[in-house]
Amino acid sequence: MLLFLPENCWDLRVSSEALHYLRQGLDPYSASIAHEKVEAALGYRVFIYWYPPLSIFFLQAINLIPGMLRSLMFWGMYVAGFGLQIWGASQYALPNARRILRFLFPLTMFFLHLCPATQY
Repeated sequence: MLLFLPENCWDLRVSSEALHYLRQGLDPYSASIAHEKVEAALGYRVFIYWYPPLSIFFLQAINLIPGMLRSLMFWGMYVAGFGLQIWGASQYALPNARRILRFLFPLTMFFLHLCPATQY
C-alpha cells in the first residue's frame, strides 16, 4: 500500500502490516508475533497486531480496494478530519474574531504553545 507513514505512526503502521500479511495469505496475529520475536532478539521493540478478530474481515474488505485509491481515501479522510477540527474550534470564537482566527487556527495544530489553555 502506498502510504507515506511517519515513524511514530505506530497504530496505522500495524494495520498496514496486517493488510500486507492478509494479501500474502498469512494470519496477521501469528505473523506479527513471529515478527516481534525476531525484532526482540535483535533488541528492538515493535508493536504487533492485537485487535479483535472481527477487524480482520474489515481489513479483508479494505484489501479489495486498489492501493492508490486506498491511499487517496486515507489522506482524504485525514485532510477532512483536520478541516473539521479547525471548523469545530472556530465555532467557539466570536463572529467578529473568526475572520482573523481562520489564519491562526491551523498554526495551533502544530504549535500547541500558542493556545493559552495549554499551560504546562
